[in-house]
Amino acid sequence: MGLWSSQLSTKRMAYLCRELAALARSDIPIIRSVELIAQHNRPLHVLLTRLADRLHTGATVAEALRAESARFPPFFVETIAVAEQAGAIGPALGHLADYYEEQLSVRRAFIRALLYPACVLLTAVYVIPVFAFIVLATYQELPSSAIGHFLVRFFGGVAVQWLIILAVLRILSWLGLLRRLRGFVAGHVPPFNKLFRRFAIARFLRGFALQLDSGLSVGPSLRNAAALTEIPAVQRDLLRAVASIQQGRPLHEAFTHVRRMPPLALEMLHTGEQAGRVGDALKRAGDYLNDQANHTLRIIARVAEAVTIVLVAVMIFGGCRIATVLSAAWTTAH
Repeated sequence: MGLWSSQLSTKRMAYLCRELAALARSDIPIIRSVELIAQHNRPLHVLLTRLADRLHTGATVAEALRAESARFPPFFVETIAVAEQAGAIGPALGHLADYYEEQLSVRRAFIRALLYPACVLLTAVYVIPVFAFIVLATYQELPSSAIGHFLVRFFGGVAVQWLIILAVLRILSWLGLLRRLRGFVAGHVPPFNKLFRRFAIARFLRGFALQLDSGLSVGPSLRNAAALTEIPAVQRDLLRAVASIQQGRPLHEAFTHVRRMPPLALEMLHTGEQAGRVGDALKRAGDYLNDQANHTLRIIARVAEAVTIVLVAVMIFGGCRIATVLSAAWTTAH
C-alpha cells in the first residue's frame, strides 16, 4: 500500500475486524454490527454507512465489500467472501483481526527499533547547528536581531526541505515508483533484503493459513497470500509451488522448489501435513520466521545506533573546528 493510499490502514483494519468479530460472537447480525461501528467511529462512518446501505438493499457481504474495493484490501475481501459462503464470517473476522494485529505489532517493532537512531541523526542535523550558532553568537556578542534572522532562515529552510521531501514521496506514490523502490530494496539491498524477505514469507505463511482455514482451495489461497509479500521477486518465487500443487504433490514438497522458504519451515509444514493440521503448521512457521526477522531487526538497529553515534561525534567535532576557525577569523577582522 503506497503512501497516501485510499485503502484502510493496517491499524484501521485491525480495529474493524476485532470489533466485527466481537459483535459476531454476541450473535448480532452483520448489518447491525456495521451500523453500530459506523455510529461510534467517525473516520469510518461514511464508508461503513455506504456498506450498510448496500447490505440493506440485499447485497451479500462480499458484494458490498467488492463495491468498496478501493478502500478494503483484496486479501480481506476474498477471505470474507469465502467465509460467507461457508457461513463462518465470525471466526474469519477473528482470524483476520489476529493477522492485522500481528502485522501492526511488526510495524511498531520496526519503528521502535529505528526510532532512536533517527532521532539522534535528526538532532545532529537540525538541533546541534542551531545550538552551536547560538553559543558562538553569544560568545561574539552578536545582536539578538542577527540571531533571530539566522533562526528564521534556518527553520524556513528546514520547512522547505521537508515540503520537497513529502512532495517527492507523494509523486513517487502516484506513479507507483515508491512500491517498486521498496520492492527493489527489499529484494536486493543487504542487509534489508534478508530482513524484509523473512517478514514477507512470515506474512505469506500466516495469510495462507488464514485463507485455508476460511475454506478457500489451495491454489487461490496461495496466490492471494503470495500477494501479501509485496515483494515481486518473493511473490514469483512462491508461485513456483502452484504447478506442483496442481499435480497433486503435498505442500511441503511443492515448497521445496521455493528458494526462499527456510528448511525449518518446510519441516514444520511436513509435520503439520502428517498430523492433518496444515493451518496450525503454517502459523507456527510464520511465527518462527517473525521471531527470526525480529532478531535480525534488533541487530540492524544496534548497528544503526553505533554508526549514528559515530557520525554525530564526527559532526560535532567538525562543527567545533569550524566554529573555532570562524571565531578566530572574526577576532582577527575586528
